[in-house]
Amino acid sequence: MQMQPINGTANVNLATPLAGSEKARSTILVVDDRPINRDFLSTLLKYFGYSIIEAASAEQASEIAATGFVDLIISDVCMPGMDGFALLEKLRSEPATSNVPVIFYTAAYKTADDSVVSRARGAFAVLSKPSSPEEIVSTVRSALRTGAPPTQPTVNGPSAQADPRYAALVEIMLDLVGERLPTRLMQTCCDSAKALLNASRSLLYVLPSGQEPHARTFYSASSNGHRPESVDELLLGASLERLIAGHKAGRFRQVNGKEYGIGPGEGKTLSLLCLPIFTNTHDYGCLCLLNKIAALDFSDEDERLGATLTSQLAMVYENAVFYQQIQDSSARLAHEMEDRKRAEEELDRSRKEQIRLKDQFLSQVSHELRSPVMAAQQFVEILLEGIAGEINGEQREYLNIALRNINQLNSMIGDLLEATRIENGKLRVDLRSILLPEVVKEAVESARPFAQERQIALSLEAPALPPVLADRSRVREIVTNLLDNALKFTPPHGAVGVHAALDDQDPRFVRVKVTDTGCGINADDLGKVFDRHYQGSGNDCMARKGLGLGLHICKELVTLQRGQILVTSDRNAGSTFSFTLPLSSRVGVDDADAENSVG
Repeated sequence: MQMQPINGTANVNLATPLAGSEKARSTILVVDDRPINRDFLSTLLKYFGYSIIEAASAEQASEIAATGFVDLIISDVCMPGMDGFALLEKLRSEPATSNVPVIFYTAAYKTADDSVVSRARGAFAVLSKPSSPEEIVSTVRSALRTGAPPTQPTVNGPSAQADPRYAALVEIMLDLVGERLPTRLMQTCCDSAKALLNASRSLLYVLPSGQEPHARTFYSASSNGHRPESVDELLLGASLERLIAGHKAGRFRQVNGKEYGIGPGEGKTLSLLCLPIFTNTHDYGCLCLLNKIAALDFSDEDERLGATLTSQLAMVYENAVFYQQIQDSSARLAHEMEDRKRAEEELDRSRKEQIRLKDQFLSQVSHELRSPVMAAQQFVEILLEGIAGEINGEQREYLNIALRNINQLNSMIGDLLEATRIENGKLRVDLRSILLPEVVKEAVESARPFAQERQIALSLEAPALPPVLADRSRVREIVTNLLDNALKFTPPHGAVGVHAALDDQDPRFVRVKVTDTGCGINADDLGKVFDRHYQGSGNDCMARKGLGLGLHICKELVTLQRGQILVTSDRNAGSTFSFTLPLSSRVGVDDADAENSVG
């Protein structure tokens, strides 16, 4: 990732250095603890005619800058001892260096906020390793405010006119920056290095990666243009492995090819230049140039050019590998998300089909059971009334138990039929203008005997309210259902309260609340209490009875009456169910005029 300079820079053409500048040559101080990074910047900027001074530490750079002969400083941030920020602060504190522009060229910067911090400390720009040569030169020009580089030959190294290979090196580095595919990147570098350094052959070894832990691959550029081959990892050779691990370039004469991963088919190795490829965090391999053409050995300048090329290659290759990994991970994640989406859709279809089949089965069973259950209920009631003859106390107790169970079964059958109507879109409400307190009071009084039996305090607060537009029987059904749940899950000596008043949030509605001091509902279950066939997961509450349809039916009935139903609960601290109903738009009108069936 490249970070933009703090001050904008214009694009430049790096094919050839611009001529015609009458300004004196600028001196640039390059500061980095790694020689390979200094070589890259020095080689690039010397090509454009700048005078280069190198410093291996911030302390050394501070001494050089104090001489007053430095026009620009390009510095790394993370260095042993004094870091780049400390160097910048020291430069700004000295009159002789307070105005010298500083560019940070570092891999330490990863976010845009770092540029803000750097600007606050007085840096001119921040560039991330690796930046393209075009961006580096453009930023340098902006910092020096020359508009074009000088044309005089430099003191510390050959200029473009002295060695045309510097122009070729810049072109190669531009090609590398533009390549995204790691394998093509390595092949391009291998081919280009052979031509640049005038070698008879070039071999580029890539060390095992995380994706291929045992694979070692090399690329060869030769006159016959044969394709890259895969080689056994033992072919690399102990000497070459030591060079890679030591991060040291090496030049050799009359070597044993096997020690450097050179197969017997390559012929005699009269001269060899080995250039490790590495970054601060990873070793990637080594570039080997074989047999210098028209010379006995590779020169110091050959080694410098090659090291500059491999330092740029290492950074670009690392970015390419990371980019490829991101692309692969993105594609894999997209595929997994698509698979998961299909699985969820299939699971949802299966769940809906299971519910449909279950409802269909229960609906059929409920229709078949209703008649015999009602007959059983009627005969039990006849026995309790003594119509069939006198019964003793023990018989009456047993009959009452049977009647309670029959009533529960009858309620379950009714819920099943209501759920079937909901599924088929046949559930209807008859909306009229009604007085809500009367309906709520009826439901509370009906539930009072059960509350007294369980020793639960049951209270009602329902002051005079404007009429609401609702179905009287359905509202009583909702309140009765909520009261039944509250009483069922509240322990003896607990309390259940019913409260009806204008809604605090919207006075166009009345809100009815049913509050208990029962066991409460798990936080994970709160969003599911109104689902069909919901059964709470709490183990310490009274065992749930029924089919889990009551609250689902309540929600549908409230929705049909243009209201909303909500629940709040704290585990072991009780629950509050509340629902709203709209005020009647025509207060006091005749019920027949307000009739409005909805379903």
